[in-house]
Amino acid sequence: MKKIYTLAIALIGTFAFGQGTETFENHELSGNQYVNGSFVGDNGITWTYVHVTGEQDFPITGKGILLRRHNITETSGQSSISATISGGIGNFSVDVRKAFTGNTTRQLELVINGTVVGEFVHDFASGGDDTIVQFTVDNINITGDVQLELRVFGEETDNTNRQVVVDNLTWTAPNASIKDNNIAGLNIYPNPATGNTLYVTSHNSVEKTVAVFDVLGKQVINTTTVNGAVNIANLNAGVYIVKVTEEGKTATRKLVVK
Repeated sequence: MKKIYTLAIALIGTFAFGQGTETFENHELSGNQYVNGSFVGDNGITWTYVHVTGEQDFPITGKGILLRRHNITETSGQSSISATISGGIGNFSVDVRKAFTGNTTRQLELVINGTVVGEFVHDFASGGDDTIVQFTVDNINITGDVQLELRVFGEETDNTNRQVVVDNLTWTAPNASIKDNNIAGLNIYPNPATGNTLYVTSHNSVEKTVAVFDVLGKQVINTTTVNGAVNIANLNAGVYIVKVTEEGKTATRKLVVK
């Protein structure tokens, strides 16, 4: 049974959404040892990690971070990544994948300035499962410099390893969300996208305007479609925002391109 305890997805608006992103491509973690340390990531932000390793055989998009333990009484500490983010935070999103085959439930929590603002609990399939699930927390809306921490959580007495990979972490500026006008049946697939075509469909077979923006807010696609097909052959691997307009209604979705 799938359980995700977050606020609803509400992506970005007025194109101030490109507040920040972290792809984890700059870390130098390797092997199967869980270690503490830090690295300078995207946009010069320093990320500190505790009891983590690299993505190993469980990548999402290139490099990622693999966390495993939530028992803070262990000498190794609670698995986490953290950074100081300038300019505040509005909405948050990160891609999550199960690592290894043991257990099924994976749990993460987002902590801002020492306060838990969102929890993720997902029951993945038994054994191996390469499903990618998004952990999103919206309307955080804290201004100024903030301390962001993403960590595994659970019962303090449970030292069972529950390995999980995270990647493509993004956040928006405070008050950056726009109203999703509920385009009935809106579906954007495949996501993550691996080919040259993205399909944007809904319950209404009418013309749709589709705009795609990178995480810095630059528009990289602006087109219309009736059959739902959108050519994304020119997009590089990464995280994007898709804005769909249909009969005066507008909605946004996060897209990962591999």
